[in-house]
Amino acid sequence: MAYTVVLISIFILNAMSKRLSSKNRIAFFSISCFVILGLLSGVRYENEYSDFWVNYRRVIEVNHMSWGEVFHYSSEFLHQIFRKFIAIVFKDPQWYFILSSLFITGMFIRCAIKHTKDIFLFILLYYTVFAYFSANNITRQCIAVAMSLLAWKYLLNRKITKFSFVILVAVFIHTSAVFFFPLYFLSFKKFTRNTLYGYLIAGIIISVFNRPIISFFQRFLYSDYVEGSYGTTSSNPLRIVLAIIALFFMILYVSKEDNDSIKTNENADYNVRYKNFILHGTFMYVMCYVLSTIRMLMFARIALYFAPCAILCIIHGIENQKNKNNYILYRTGIILFAVLWFSVMNYAGKLIPTPYTPFWEYPFRIVL
Repeated sequence: MAYTVVLISIFILNAMSKRLSSKNRIAFFSISCFVILGLLSGVRYENEYSDFWVNYRRVIEVNHMSWGEVFHYSSEFLHQIFRKFIAIVFKDPQWYFILSSLFITGMFIRCAIKHTKDIFLFILLYYTVFAYFSANNITRQCIAVAMSLLAWKYLLNRKITKFSFVILVAVFIHTSAVFFFPLYFLSFKKFTRNTLYGYLIAGIIISVFNRPIISFFQRFLYSDYVEGSYGTTSSNPLRIVLAIIALFFMILYVSKEDNDSIKTNENADYNVRYKNFILHGTFMYVMCYVLSTIRMLMFARIALYFAPCAILCIIHGIENQKNKNNYILYRTGIILFAVLWFSVMNYAGKLIPTPYTPFWEYPFRIVL
């Protein structure tokens, strides 16, 4: 029920914001969604046998560690420092989820503000389809995903030192952030038919040799908590639908012809890099989701790093429509799909956590 109320609130807030000036509309809608989505995820509570509970307990464990033990707990020591900070300052593990949720949500909304005018559609897709509910489960990795969004600026402006530094910080939060690094070099390359063939060949090789590849990932990326079966099951086959939709709008976006005014614009190089980056990121998202459905579930988690690219690609594909009727058709269609997808997943109990319970309904939580 809480999730449905929030979905309705997004539509209401968007309608209310239209009465304001352009600048005030963005501020009102963005800040409202930031608070609502951030706190919805942050104030939840789950009992035992969940990733939430493991993170909750780890904050308590880190509180009793020395700083030396915190640094040597794992290679992802920045995450342990964050837990230690929560334990010292707030005395309640729940703040780990509140602060991390606000940070993750804030970075996604910041991405929307910087890269599209259709902030409503970005936030709607983020909440209903692409990434929001993952942060309710794999919080640590989603912090790294949010951190990688800070690196977009340096990628697009070709500042590899600053880009590498931000990604390195993300790696020390969750090692999987290394998968985002290749996009820096891929965005140099224009997305062509040959590029597509290259991705397809890579996908076939990965699917054929999936066992040794998964074993490699387990050993170097998830070694502190995985078992032999981790990441080797198949994700929900419905994820193929998301991949197809992202691919469809990617085709609409890639078909955009740069006009002469763009060629003479001082931002032309930046625009080209941005388009290449979004296209490569979107196809990485598509490929990861397809691979996740063939006993390679781990790739569904890697896809999170490319989800913002997929969202923006959908929006840009719609904006690319010069025919007003097509624009209305595609935009209305994707909104209806987002609501339908959310409704089906909510009804089926696939949203995380299920059921939703706020922390104040657990008065006997363990606090420090």
